[in-house]
Amino acid sequence: MNKIIKKTGLLTATLFFSAASLAGGPSCDVTNVDGVWSLVQNPTGKLDVTAAAAHNGTACGLQLAIEEQQGGAARHWVQDDSPSSELRYRTSFCFNPNGVELPSTGTERRMKIHIASCGSPAGPDQCFGFDNLMLKFDNTNADMTTPDYRIIGYVRDDNQPGANRRNVFNFPVPDAPFRLEYDLLFGDNNTGHLKVWIDANDETDTPVLDLTGLSLPAAKFKGINLARIGQMGVHESIAAGQTYYFDEFESRRQTFIGGGACTPTNP
Repeated sequence: MNKIIKKTGLLTATLFFSAASLAGGPSCDVTNVDGVWSLVQNPTGKLDVTAAAAHNGTACGLQLAIEEQQGGAARHWVQDDSPSSELRYRTSFCFNPNGVELPSTGTERRMKIHIASCGSPAGPDQCFGFDNLMLKFDNTNADMTTPDYRIIGYVRDDNQPGANRRNVFNFPVPDAPFRLEYDLLFGDNNTGHLKVWIDANDETDTPVLDLTGLSLPAAKFKGINLARIGQMGVHESIAAGQTYYFDEFESRRQTFIGGGACTPTNP
């Protein structure tokens, strides 16, 4: 699994980038996340780096095994701290559900797989809430042999009523590995947006989600300061022991990432 951060300066044309591969040696193992991600939470060893999770020719990817995740300290994720109050944040990653069986009803039946956050909500100078963007993996079909997968989530939007200021959305995704890419733009006076693509090669490809007219004032929501992928929710209704995969995480400030579909390296 590669984690690549490419940041084009907002006021200059200079390109700053760093790249790191989780294939740190001749074999894949969880120690390869060290030095690649800013923080790793793996309290009971349900997060691993494996060849089975590799996609598009990479040697290794990130594997998560489902278990009950009661309490924040029991959850498993990797975190990137390289964003710095980003007011435009683009991210792309491969997600492979690997046939995971998600019930269509029940308590905590969804998998929280990604957040992009403003950081700490504590203190008068900090941000509103925590997650500016949150994504969960969901199934709406009771027939487990033909799941109807989708992503559900929210983006902050000061236009929305209530205390949480959440603009809630959902869109369908395939029962197969796919690449999810989004472009999140902060701005007040309804100048913000969230666009999401699946398996896109170019920014002109039709997004599966196109939310415009969002109100995301920087003074309130503070941009993006960290991102996580993994399993970050309670899984009371999902059978333990199932595995799913991530690979090819990349984030940028300005330019589209692309890359098309995600194909397992070792099917």
